[in-house]
Amino acid sequence: MAGYPDAKAAPFFPEIDPVFRVTDPAAHYHVPVVVSPFGYSTYRGN
Repeated sequence: MAGYPDAKAAPFFPEIDPVFRVTDPAAHYHVPVVVSPFGYSTYRGN
């Protein structure tokens, strides 16, 4: 995040750690991270 949206940026969240649990190692997981300069959001995709 420290380089978003460019190398001179100083975002409010310099680092994010999305932590999630894998319950089925054979399944496909899609965990999108939606980012803006002052926040972020994650959700469980399909």
